[in-house]
Amino acid sequence: MEKEIIKVIYKYNKNLNQSPATGAFGGLSPDGKHVVCNFYSEGPCPPDEIEFEVEDDIIKNIKEHKKHKFVREINSTVVMSLEVADSIANWLLKLIQKGKGDEKKK
Repeated sequence: MEKEIIKVIYKYNKNLNQSPATGAFGGLSPDGKHVVCNFYSEGPCPPDEIEFEVEDDIIKNIKEHKKHKFVREINSTVVMSLEVADSIANWLLKLIQKGKGDEKKK
């Protein structure tokens, strides 16, 4: 039997949007066949409103009104099979181990 070589190229979607992830949450899909992972970034909430006190064209006092202190903004949701999730988990663990090994060399 003759061996066949298959080449795969990677192509970025023209609408690709990179975003930071400071955390994730999720779980199994209702049928238990998929992992649902929501990636988020977190930070301080912007104010709901700001009040400026102006006297003689000079801002004297600024009051910020916030209902909440911090926000977690979900940037993306990834749904994957258990097999893909397992493969990604192993890949990430290998990268982490490599990164920690490289840190020790410094």
